[in-house]
Amino acid sequence: MMPGDSMTSSDERTIVDAYTYLLGRMLVIRQEHMERKADGFANNSIEYNPLGSADFVNPNLDVAYLEAWIAVDADTPALLDVPRITSGCSAPHR
Repeated sequence: MMPGDSMTSSDERTIVDAYTYLLGRMLVIRQEHMERKADGFANNSIEYNPLGSADFVNPNLDVAYLEAWIAVDADTPALLDVPRITSGCSAPHR
């Protein structure tokens, strides 16, 4: 792009999309680094937060929370099987 050239809306959308994607990736990596420094950290280990506990950000006291960092790469895939929840809500996040 030369000085004085204007950007098209598709160029601007591409920049916004790239920024949003990269910001999300940066936040996940930052969180992983913070958690890896904590005592007792282990990959592929599920941490069960007791029902009704409020020891983490934005607790919802009637929701069971499970957290884990699952290590995967091209040679080590993982399949996470989440049972169907028929009452209430289920929201597995990746």
